[in-house]
Amino acid sequence: MVGPITITVPGPVPYEKDSAIPWHYGADIYCQGQKVNEEDIDIGSSAVDNVGGVGGFTRSGRLFAPSTLRANTEVEAAAKAKGTQVSTEEVTTEEDPPKTAFEKEVDEFMRIIKKSDYKVVDQLNQTPSKISILSLLLCSEAHRAALLKVLNMAYVPPEIIVNQLESVVSNVNASRGLGFTDNDLTSEGRNHNKALHITMECKGVMFSHVLVDTGSSLNVLPKKALMKLDCDDTILRPSNLVVRAFDGSKRAVFGEVELPVKIGPQVFKSTFYVMDIQPAYSCLLGRPWIHAAGAVTSTLHQKLKYELEGLRNYKHQ
Repeated sequence: MVGPITITVPGPVPYEKDSAIPWHYGADIYCQGQKVNEEDIDIGSSAVDNVGGVGGFTRSGRLFAPSTLRANTEVEAAAKAKGTQVSTEEVTTEEDPPKTAFEKEVDEFMRIIKKSDYKVVDQLNQTPSKISILSLLLCSEAHRAALLKVLNMAYVPPEIIVNQLESVVSNVNASRGLGFTDNDLTSEGRNHNKALHITMECKGVMFSHVLVDTGSSLNVLPKKALMKLDCDDTILRPSNLVVRAFDGSKRAVFGEVELPVKIGPQVFKSTFYVMDIQPAYSCLLGRPWIHAAGAVTSTLHQKLKYELEGLRNYKHQ
């Protein structure tokens, strides 16, 4: 139970000066019979309703806010600052126009390039480039002279119509092809009846008088030619194939073997059927090799051609 509190009525204040007003008016407070000093009174929670908000005064006359009010004020200020930041970000986001699908693909492509060691210049150097014939003639005097030389040597009937001339010129823009002209004829011209024989290399051994025969369905290697090769790492597989010659006779196959043959600058992997025969040729290349190499042969011109990387065609004779 709390004891009674006694407050004494202040007496008259003695006069000192007009410019000073005494702070203490002589009132005393007694709690449970003991006098309470002014310093012991907690005025931190006293409210001042007439000074711009909740607060209190110190003895020196300075206005202060309670600790709870200061904490609430700091929270409100942080919330306002955060709200301002979010609002600014939202305004900035709204100002940026939405990206199109193409722009997104460009950004993704640039991100991949920056992430990897992708060398665009090296890739462009490996990409084959093309130029129109007209641009080439405008840029190079040597090419113009070469074209004039060809045009002076080409003859057409005087009654040729425009469409026919257009067809002749359009052959320049035709796709790559392999063929022969009279310029590929030998010194004998058309006055010969020779089969097509070439030279090839196999495992470091040169074979001359190799027959290229479009009528043969097999690549044939005589047994004596196989004996000339280094066959330590070569596997001769058994075969039950029986070969029928053009005269109707039958010959058994000794085995089949896969060998690398070099014809010109290109090396081809070909399967040969080994036979114990004594032919006039050292080796026979039939349709399996011709088709695999994409070669075009001509007994008339005594040559064969095939496409080679970096060249339009390679001519072997």
